[in-house]
Amino acid sequence: MTDCMDEIITAEHELVHMMSFLSKNRMSTLGEVISDTIEGIDQASKGIITEIILDTGIPSIDSIWQGIFAPDFIVIGAKGGEGKTTFALQICKNMAMAGNQMGYISLEMKNRQVGWKIISSDIDVQVVDIRSGRVSEDKWGQMVSLGSKYEKTPMYFYDTPRMSIIEFCNIARKMKAKFDIKGIVLDYLQLLSTDGVKERLTGLREQTAYKSRAIKELCLELNIAVIALSQLTRREKGVKRLHEISDLKESSTLETDADGVVMICRP
Repeated sequence: MTDCMDEIITAEHELVHMMSFLSKNRMSTLGEVISDTIEGIDQASKGIITEIILDTGIPSIDSIWQGIFAPDFIVIGAKGGEGKTTFALQICKNMAMAGNQMGYISLEMKNRQVGWKIISSDIDVQVVDIRSGRVSEDKWGQMVSLGSKYEKTPMYFYDTPRMSIIEFCNIARKMKAKFDIKGIVLDYLQLLSTDGVKERLTGLREQTAYKSRAIKELCLELNIAVIALSQLTRREKGVKRLHEISDLKESSTLETDADGVVMICRP
């Protein structure tokens, strides 16, 4: 049954790609490209923004990047327990609160666990206390008010314990079609499988390369930003230093495909 579903998903992806190719005029002259670019610059100078720009809501990052532009592919790398999920949730929430439709897919937690993290961050109470209901009356009131605060926030979750890169791309397409998402967060890249992929991928490096390239192509196809969390390779015990891009697992392909990399390091 699983093999049949994989074949259906793969066929759906190929059909969507073919229809997209047939339905769009992809040919442009150099003059058309330059004229269109100048028009965009002129509109930006007048305060008319036609590009999709997603501010993270974190001033220190936005001052450097001036926002995340679709179709950017951004990688957030950190070791386990350094807060990459909390960081990504905060960014996604900030973007959604600013009126941008955002998707969030966690392959590590159920939706309720994600909810615990968001509530913990918002009311400054440890997740373990929220989970067990040990919340003071004052904090309880703050927690209840979050329901109405986020009632119309355009942030959409997809709850699944396992997902392939093909399924991820198809879910992103469906979110784009249904909600017109401007970006999607994936937590995290290494947990995506390559089930259903026709190519023979013999090792982790080849699998990561395939997933990385597929995500970059998805960004370009849908004109959305994808923020993917990534694990780091284990370093020798006792070695203390700031993280580097080369610490990303199978980093060579991620470095090539990513438009930006954020490394979170807890001292």
